[in-house]
Amino acid sequence: MQPAIKRLVGRIIANGGIVIRDVGKGEDPFLYSSGNRGPGYIDIKGQCGNRSLSDALAAATAAKLVLVDGVIPSAVAGNVTGGLGPGWKLRDALSILLGYDLPYVYVRDTRKVGGHGEKVTGTWALKNMPGGDGVLVVEELVNFAETTCNSAHHLRWEHHLHVHHAACYLSYEHAVAQERLATQEVTLHPLFTLGEALDVGIELGLLQEPLVADFRSFLADPGKWQADRGYPLPQKE
Repeated sequence: MQPAIKRLVGRIIANGGIVIRDVGKGEDPFLYSSGNRGPGYIDIKGQCGNRSLSDALAAATAAKLVLVDGVIPSAVAGNVTGGLGPGWKLRDALSILLGYDLPYVYVRDTRKVGGHGEKVTGTWALKNMPGGDGVLVVEELVNFAETTCNSAHHLRWEHHLHVHHAACYLSYEHAVAQERLATQEVTLHPLFTLGEALDVGIELGLLQEPLVADFRSFLADPGKWQADRGYPLPQKE
């Protein structure tokens, strides 16, 4: 990991972007939207109030996309809600780097109630897109990549746009996500992975190694981690 990105990860952790509770010593685990319980919580979108950090993350991601990965987006689509701010910031950073303005839209998880009933807002801006590698879908983090792939599919089939790439600040690198992205033929470009971030947290003394090991144990097998500690598993619908 480049030193500049390592410093950004350190700032995220120092700002509470990665918190791991000591469940073994009686602290309550986090309850996730999935219904699972686990020791760690990642809050990248919560960094939106820090302008300097948000700008730096967008600039670093833009540089990685263009200068390292060779991706030249034609437009940027931020996913609601976590990708709204990062997508907007990344569009600005890419526009500065490329020397021309890129269009920006945002993609809802469901259609708007009322009005035009749209799922993608701002599509008028896509009528005069510059050449490039198509629309770049943006999230603040990618876990299972479901919303990333759903947005790519919608932009392709309803708006007839080329979507080959997605970007995020942090990727969990789940096998499920990698398979889903491959099926949709979308290449994900994370600035860093959760594993890298946890390593940085230990190296900088911001995270305790035993707690990181417990979080890694949960990530490897959430069901076993919960069962071993007597937590009820979420009911399957």
